[in-house]
Amino acid sequence: MNARARGLATHFVSRLALEHLAEAPDLTGFVHRMLGAGLLLETEGAVAASADEVDRAIGRLAATRLTLLGRWLGPGRRRALAVIYERLDLENLRRLLRGLVQGASAGARLRGTVPTPDLPEPALLRLARAGSLADLAQGLRRLGHPAGRALAREAEPRDRQALLRLELALIRLCATRSTRLSRRGGSLLRLHVALSIDLWNAWALLEREHWGDAVRVEEAWLPGGRAIDEPAFRALAVVANSSQRRERIARLLGATPVGELLSDTTLEPAELEARALAVRIKHLRAIARREPLGAGPTLLTLLRIEAEARDLRSLLWGVVFRAPREWLVSRLVAA
Repeated sequence: MNARARGLATHFVSRLALEHLAEAPDLTGFVHRMLGAGLLLETEGAVAASADEVDRAIGRLAATRLTLLGRWLGPGRRRALAVIYERLDLENLRRLLRGLVQGASAGARLRGTVPTPDLPEPALLRLARAGSLADLAQGLRRLGHPAGRALAREAEPRDRQALLRLELALIRLCATRSTRLSRRGGSLLRLHVALSIDLWNAWALLEREHWGDAVRVEEAWLPGGRAIDEPAFRALAVVANSSQRRERIARLLGATPVGELLSDTTLEPAELEARALAVRIKHLRAIARREPLGAGPTLLTLLRIEAEARDLRSLLWGVVFRAPREWLVSRLVAA
């Protein structure tokens, strides 16, 4: 399995190719360079496609890579893939929610999504047209997705506090399901999920100023992490000074991938998960070298699929909005 995962990884776009994409003068040039790098875009008239169509094609590419790896894993080894799908579903739903609150178009809501077995592309297209939270929850319930029931219990989001409450409900669902899936998946997968929960708890604490009266401390804390237990979370949640709170979170997380990130005082909470992905890939590379016959190489490949999609989309929209090349390259996480 590890040999196959390493073989798939040879098809990822290289760092040099990503930097070449960052130099594209416009959308057409970006697509030409993607095709030149061997990235097949499943979309009609790729060169003439809109930015939203290219974005969705990048999501399809990631989904295709995950499906191929899942076929190789077989039914007995798919827990790692199921955990990745749980997080992708979470990200898909967070994007749909934010688009709903912002009144964004269906195309804008779909930006950054990756089709999964529970949320395939046709389902995402339908959900992106939801006119209210009730519509979104009903659409998810029709699909049999557990997030439908979680969202149905919440009021319509009208401000950032309400949106934060909804996102925390989705994160709690993802954490609960991921913890259950990881129990028989080996120590590395359990560690992966525990670090994810520590990351979400850190994110919630960094966003403490925005909770207001919408979220209680006991609703925000997630069980299952290794570094931030409930007493520590409660103690940190009442620290009024955001800089002091951040320093205490970093000390508590220590040398974990998330702790290393929080030592960077310029890091914004919104960037935490993307930057954490880069650090965790680095961490898994070291594990895969030390234990080449363990689960590390396969889990590393799964995370690199997600990171490649993030990078390609970051570059796509950076080129469309004419962001400086140096800034785009500084945000790369995959290679």
